Amino acid sequence: MTTRLDDPVGTTAASVADGLLAAGATTVAIGVADRRQARVDLVRGSTAARPVFDVGSVTKVVVTAALHRRLGIDPDAPVRRWFPTVPAAVRVADLLTHRAGLREWWPLYLVGGHDRESSLAVAAGLPLRHPPGLDRHYSDIGFVLAGAVAELEHGGSLDVLARRHVFEPLAMT
Repeated sequence: MTTRLDDPVGTTAASVADGLLAAGATTVAIGVADRRQARVDLVRGSTAARPVFDVGSVTKVVVTAALHRRLGIDPDAPVRRWFPTVPAAVRVADLLTHRAGLREWWPLYLVGGHDRESSLAVAAGLPLRHPPGLDRHYSDIGFVLAGAVAELEHGGSLDVLARRHVFEPLAMT
């Protein structure tokens, strides 16, 4: 989703789904999302197309923080408990509040063995960019590790844990 500079309320919108809605279904919709009226006006695509959007960073923060709280993960626990290469001063709470001192982003998909474990090892082994626990610096890497902490602590995948402990109790689909 990209904000249009000439319209601070409207946002260009696109939705592409192939085989996600029903067996063999294909949906393509292009339009403008109007945040004031919470609707998407289709410019091109089937009028039956129902645009679906991933809210990405918002979902990542809300789900991971909610999971940590609902699962009772100790916010003062050192992340080193799960990832020994993370500096000892970094606590779980630091991951969840963007105070771990981690890089904002790193191309985990381009490094390591191109699998989950290799990506997590790279994320946990990156040198800190800022001193931990002090200032807030947004970090995707912190939430990658926070999600993995929830998985490792409770023996389930993030999607299953999120469904069971966040989405279903809130009646979210």
